Amino acid sequence: MLSIQSAEQIGGEPLAISMGFFDGVHIGHRQLLANVANVAKQNGYRTAVYTFWPHPRLVLDKDAESLQLLNTPEEKRLLLESLGIDYLIVNEFTTELFAMPAEDYLRQLVQRFNVRHIAVGHNHRFGKGGRGNAKMIAAMADTLGYTYTIVREVLCMGNGVSSTQIRTALSEGNLSLANAMLGRPYPIGGTVVRGQQLGRQLGFPTANIEPEHPLKLIPADGAYAAVAAIDGQLHPAMLHIGPRPTVNGHRTIEAHIIGLEREIYGSKLLLSVAEQLRPTQRFASAQALAQQLQADLQATEHLMHGIDLRTIAPQHLQTTNNQ
Repeated sequence: MLSIQSAEQIGGEPLAISMGFFDGVHIGHRQLLANVANVAKQNGYRTAVYTFWPHPRLVLDKDAESLQLLNTPEEKRLLLESLGIDYLIVNEFTTELFAMPAEDYLRQLVQRFNVRHIAVGHNHRFGKGGRGNAKMIAAMADTLGYTYTIVREVLCMGNGVSSTQIRTALSEGNLSLANAMLGRPYPIGGTVVRGQQLGRQLGFPTANIEPEHPLKLIPADGAYAAVAAIDGQLHPAMLHIGPRPTVNGHRTIEAHIIGLEREIYGSKLLLSVAEQLRPTQRFASAQALAQQLQADLQATEHLMHGIDLRTIAPQHLQTTNNQ
């Protein structure tokens, strides 16, 4: 997939396109992209996603300090690439773009990039004041010379699938719902940094992870079963997120990587978070904590037993560990 900023990089090829921020590249997004791929194949078009960066809340200073994203820009690129998208068009989000009338926004997009087909969700909004919507895309299709598909709401476990719903589920520790909506386990990537080595003293050495992007959403505090990808190898892992109330109360992201005994300080690590084992607890003593960690270990091993870890840690995200 080619990431581009200008129409000249495409050279006038006809495009089937979807547009939006695509945070999470979840199962609803994938239904859009499947439509784009099918139409492109039938008509000899190339496929594209039209998105933007930075996030509008950062540019418009609208509660920017609380912004949390499901994907880093690199994770999003890799996910879209894995779905066979030919071009990722990244437009810089500015106050001028925010103020552009929706009709002009749509007209410029279609004409600049030779768009022949557009697929969007039923509630997609664009342009000044969010006036652009599915009805506008339908109304302007004949004039601008494109076909279109409006995709209905995708449901999962009785809930409408959206990036907002996934963020809520992760913030509540509901990995079952979040991962079902994502269509894969939630990833957390980062660098292994030195900690206080207290886990080692309890018989459970841990890798302390510094997230690779400051806006990356970290799930609710608790203990989780995960798969760790490091240096091209996959290992089951027990993960703890949050304060260590029995020890010092500082919030950390720590993973005990089962079967890995070598030092990995400074290494890139990707965790695919599969399931919450329990919420964060306070224990009466270090011995009681060690007993609970042993129980967490057994629960993680039971969960991962007989499972091909490659089905939990997708290959297209594992590549982030080698960059």
